[in-house]
Amino acid sequence: MSFIPLPTDDTTKSVEIIEWEHARIHAGKGFTNSRLFTLANNATTYHLFRNSSANNYPHIRTLLVSAGGSPVELHLYEAPTVTSVGTLQASSNNNRASSNVANMLIYSGATVSADGTFLASDIITGGKGVGGAGTENAQREWLLKPATDYILKLVNVGAGNISYGLKIFWYEN
Repeated sequence: MSFIPLPTDDTTKSVEIIEWEHARIHAGKGFTNSRLFTLANNATTYHLFRNSSANNYPHIRTLLVSAGGSPVELHLYEAPTVTSVGTLQASSNNNRASSNVANMLIYSGATVSADGTFLASDIITGGKGVGGAGTENAQREWLLKPATDYILKLVNVGAGNISYGLKIFWYEN
């Protein structure tokens, strides 16, 4: 007779009864990248999500941008032409007892010569240099292709020099 064993927590050895995505954090496969940046008036910047592994399928659950001024356009693209990756931004494992590191790497300030395939857009609205706001969370999730780059393009549409925050949470297989 064969059977499929129930999933158990690595620490307590208890049968897992939490949702699968939550269990990925317990397994050391959930990661967060959260940073503050500045963007000059009428400027564009790129954040590169580099998934170079042929066996990695990142599930982005949170992709959130908040800005101290507006309007700011946001555009997500797949398979861009990248001429320089920019600056690596360290990501944190949400299970602080795990030594696992993320396979998907996040870079800020990438140089891009072609945006790639358009996936989504959003805009942070409000008066010029006043207020600001944020985008809503990722709609359910983005399941990324293995061995594929993605960019988040931010365009400051005359909001003055602004500060903005970028928060990404994802889990990996």
